[in-house]
Order: sequence, then C-alpha cells, then structure tokens
Amino acid sequence: MPLNHTQRKTVRRGTGQPIHPKRVEFERPETHRAVYEKHFQCPVKFKAAKNVLVFNKADIDATFLTYNADLLAAVAPQLEAELKQQLAEKSFREQVKGDLFGEVVNKTVCAPKACANFRPM
Repeated sequence: MPLNHTQRKTVRRGTGQPIHPKRVEFERPETHRAVYEKHFQCPVKFKAAKNVLVFNKADIDATFLTYNADLLAAVAPQLEAELKQQLAEKSFREQVKGDLFGEVVNKTVCAPKACANFRPM
C-alpha cells in the first residue's frame, strides 16, 4: 500500500514506531540514488512504470497507541479522497472481481447482489 510523506509521519506518530518503505520506485531517470536510499532507508528503482512506495503489511497494520480525534479529522478527508481516486481508476472488470472476491471470502456470493453495485452508463 502506497503512503505519502504525510501519511508516513502520521503512522510513525500514531504507532510510536519508525516506518520505512520496503522499496521505492520512481518514473524518472536515475539521479542522486544514494540520497534517496539514505532518506527512504531502502532500495530505490528508477525508470519504473509509475511512482510507488511499497511498505511491509505489518507496518501498515500496526496498532495506533492512542485515539486522537483531531488527527483523525485532519487525515480522514485525504484518505477518503485517495480511496475515491483509486476506486475510480479501477476498470469495470477489476471492480466486479473485487466485489465478487469479497463475497467469496465472506461466503455470500450472490450475482444480483454483486451487480447491484454497478449501474449501466
């Protein structure tokens, strides 16, 4: 799951643990590799298909030490916007597969129910 700098800082503050990407990928040509690898503390790939920060699942699933309503209010709109953007970028096929997979995992497969989430355009 990709996280930007602000999200990394939020996770680090909330969990009390440092969080570092597993790897970083940049679309641009290679420049200053050592600087980036020192900053991110992981391997950096250049000329990638897209810009990506990859984290360990355990880091993303880390439990927050405290509940902070102000912090949640500050990050929730950004997280919602990013989720909306990611969902909008999915193809119809990916959306259907995701819905059906969720129903298979929950053992509630129902074609009409799965199709109810999609409206013809």
